[in-house]
Amino acid sequence: MGHHGGVRCEVAREALSARIDGEYEGVPSARVDAHLDECASCRAWYALAGRQSEALAGVGEQGAPDLTDTILAGTATSSPGFVGVRRHLRRNIIRIGLTGTGIAQIIIAMLQMTGTDFGMHGEHPTSAHLVNETTAWALALGVCMVVAAWWQRALPGLLVVLSVFTVVLIGYVIHDVAEGAVTLARVLSHLPVLAGLVFAAWGSVPPRPGSAPDDLDLDHWSARSSRGRPAA
Repeated sequence: MGHHGGVRCEVAREALSARIDGEYEGVPSARVDAHLDECASCRAWYALAGRQSEALAGVGEQGAPDLTDTILAGTATSSPGFVGVRRHLRRNIIRIGLTGTGIAQIIIAMLQMTGTDFGMHGEHPTSAHLVNETTAWALALGVCMVVAAWWQRALPGLLVVLSVFTVVLIGYVIHDVAEGAVTLARVLSHLPVLAGLVFAAWGSVPPRPGSAPDDLDLDHWSARSSRGRPAA
């Protein structure tokens, strides 16, 4: 893979795949065309992808020709859909993982509300209030994880909060474990926070230039709904 006309080959091929399908390319067409002028490999790839698309479009009219050899040859030069499949897989792993950890955090908070002992109850007069505060915080974190799973714009903010919280929390956990002041159940109850931090960090990695929008993101839903409403 090279870099011609200010565009990497994988970005150019994803844009060209969208062009063949009649979709938005994600990057200016002029830059993609400049890349094609300089990159013989991508010109060959584009020509092959175009022939495959035309052949598939005519399947219904021409009685389903055998395209096995053509498709296998195209796969050897990087299938047009491979990058998109990998991107959607990453998005779904992050979304499912962050939703799951958020729900786990909410369940922990709900269990604390019902009086489940996670090693925080004590005889000090302020113990009950501390439990209530940590329950509210746990519930807020869980809800934020679920929201960020479906609204990518919230991920950086969640990442900052979870990063600071985790660093401070680890320090306290190490100290309390050394003092014998915390139970194993309480330590394990922090695992959803750590998992949420991992998914938030992964999801905050900027997408590659030219990446298609996330169809399941709340911003995309909002934009699509706005386009569908009639003008006043």
